[in-house]
Amino acid sequence: MDKYARSLAGQGQKISPEDSDYKEKLIHVVQSFRTFDVALDDFILHHGYTGELSDIDGKIRFIKRKFNIIYSKNSPSSTGGR
Repeated sequence: MDKYARSLAGQGQKISPEDSDYKEKLIHVVQSFRTFDVALDDFILHHGYTGELSDIDGKIRFIKRKFNIIYSKNSPSSTGGR
């Protein structure tokens, strides 16, 4: 999310109130902002979630399963204690 916020801030800094089309540019930047829930839905869809976006429990199971896969690959027992 930090990268996303910096990207939006960067877009906002590229425009100036002195620009003749400042209002339109500002509206474009604001309209490109996504709420956390929309960004999370896009993220999990991009990473393989195929369930209904309205299924909160399904999304939680998907995220937990992904974290468990990552954790098991990086746990000390799977890396030989390193």
